[in-house]
This record gives sequence, structure tokens and C-alpha cells, in this order.
Amino acid sequence: MDIAAPGVTRSLSPQLIYLRDASAPFSLTLRIDGRTVRHELIGRRGEIGLPPLSPGQHEVALDASTSGTWLMNYRYPDESGYLRRMAFRLQEETLRYPVNKREDGQLVGARFYSLGDAGEASTVRVRITPETLNPGPTQEWTHLERHYQVTPTAEEAGVGYVLDQQRERLAHGQPILIDLGRDLPDGPLGVEFSLTSGAPGYIVFHEVLPGEHERTRSFREEGE
Repeated sequence: MDIAAPGVTRSLSPQLIYLRDASAPFSLTLRIDGRTVRHELIGRRGEIGLPPLSPGQHEVALDASTSGTWLMNYRYPDESGYLRRMAFRLQEETLRYPVNKREDGQLVGARFYSLGDAGEASTVRVRITPETLNPGPTQEWTHLERHYQVTPTAEEAGVGYVLDQQRERLAHGQPILIDLGRDLPDGPLGVEFSLTSGAPGYIVFHEVLPGEHERTRSFREEGE
């Protein structure tokens, strides 16, 4: 396989993710360019750090005492990969995100990944908490509190995994978008997400700025 990454990289430290149905201990043997690395592991899912590799072509063989799905990063330009996200659990506690409103029409929002089964609804409340409101009449009215009901279908439920939880499965992420109108002054405000009923899930927060913006990619490498 080809191991590659952006930038001038001296060495890479690939990660191997395993996904299984069983939780019993198992053995894993990796042969990387003639070197043998053995692991004794347990659990339905987890992550293993592989030995450092230089960019280029390598021979990797995997032998496990169990069946499962095995995912590895740095497999450019392979398109049949996986997407890994950092998310925050939405259950009892409210999640609050600071936002700096820069212009009218600015969009903020999130993706909610439900832990519920197909047909199990979750109601997510979103509150916008500005420090002040613009005085006087306005032609726009931003709803400061909204409720979203998210119900995964049979095709959407249970398609993703939570790596640090052994049993949780996620539905496809459903978008939640909020526009910040001209009735809200520019400057700092808060956006709060809370679960009012139904199955818990995970939130990935994001901002959407209108107009055309340069797309950038970042990559960190550590030299000797």
C-alpha cells in the first residue's frame, strides 16, 4: 500500500482502528516491511498506533484471531476511506458555543448524530443569547429559541461508531442551521444546545460564512 500525506514529512505514525461485534480478547499480528508487531487486545472497537513509517510504498499484512473491520489513515489517494469527527455528547448537560457575529446573514449550526433507533425522535432546543439587541424597528426577526425534532430512518440509524464507547452506534448527522439576522448586533453571542426529550446524541458545531472563501488544509508534522 502507498502511505502518503501533505507536506514534506520525514515519518508518519499511522493509526489502525478496529470494529468488531464481539468483546472477547483477541490477538493481532501486523507485518510491516518484514517487521512483526503483535498485540493482545480486547473490546468491540479501539485504536492502535503503528510504528513510524516514511512516506512511500510499504507492504502491510494483518492477521487476527477474529473477524472485523480494519481502518487505516494516510491511505492517499484512496477515496474509499472513513471520516472521523470530534464531537460532544448531548444528553443532560447544555452545550454552549461562543460566536462572534461579523455580518448580517451569518449562519451557524451543527450536526446532530442521534444514538436512537430508527423512528426514535430526539428534540433539540437551540437558544441564541446575545449580550444586547439592536434598538428600534427592524425588518428582520431572529428567533432566539428554536426546537428541532430529529428522527433517523431505518437507513440512517446505527451507521456510525463512537470509538471510546463499546456499544454506541450513531445515525447519519442531521443539520441544524440558524441565521443571525440584522436585528442582532455584531459582536459576541452564545449558541446553546440542549436535549429536551428523546434519545441522546452527539453535536458537531460549525459556522458558515457567506461568500467565497479560500479553502485551506492543515497538517502537522514533527521533525527531529
